[in-house]
Amino acid sequence: MTQDRLKITIIGAGNVGTHLAMKLHAVGYPIEQVFSRKRAKAKALADKCESEAITELKSIRPDADLYLIAIPDDALPDITSVLQLQDKVAAHTSGAASSSILEPVTPFCGVMYPMQSFTRTAETPADFAVVVHSEVEIVSKILGKVARSLTDNVLHLDDKQRLVLHVAAVLVNNFPNHLYVLADKLLASANVSFDVMFPLLKETTRKALSEPPITAQTGPAKRSDFKTIQAHLDLLNDQPSLKDIYLAITESIIESEKNRAAQ
Repeated sequence: MTQDRLKITIIGAGNVGTHLAMKLHAVGYPIEQVFSRKRAKAKALADKCESEAITELKSIRPDADLYLIAIPDDALPDITSVLQLQDKVAAHTSGAASSSILEPVTPFCGVMYPMQSFTRTAETPADFAVVVHSEVEIVSKILGKVARSLTDNVLHLDDKQRLVLHVAAVLVNNFPNHLYVLADKLLASANVSFDVMFPLLKETTRKALSEPPITAQTGPAKRSDFKTIQAHLDLLNDQPSLKDIYLAITESIIESEKNRAAQ
């Protein structure tokens, strides 16, 4: 195979598969096939990539050079029990699954994990990191080269490092977004629009991008303002789940500030 014009098959047409396929197509990689069990999703993405849409694993041709498997982690075992790619390169896009989980598919396996929040119907974010790894040196080099066609921010991390990164990504992306959901519902109960939070969100993000998070911490927990904390907890008495979340994070901030002061 030539590493300059690898032919790529995309297995999975969800958020990650969609953005990877379109980005790779845009930078000149031929997308041979797009697989999804849902015909409409496979065809929609294949049409955008001038590719063939398929809905059965047995229809995957062996003539691509790289097979990118962008499916949920719990579906990977189903793929490995069916798909056989022999001497081809295959990589999954998971932040948590082992880089060797695809060994039943091909010995030339690895991972190419894009660390970004993708939404299928939105434009591909311009800035994101890609983590690559394989126990096979040539595969690691191939995945690294493909990744560098997508971004300058390519990290070669082992499985444990990638898992740590994935947990950190959940902490800074998935968890805060869930807190936004909870805040939106809380505000709605008082007939207040979530829009009032926008200036605060913008300033919080600016600080997170410009200074160490520990120095940007504010709020009653940082100040050990227990009177205010208790008022908040009293307000949340009829929302025990939200109260538990508030209390857990408050206790974590207080502990973090104690450790910082002791240093």
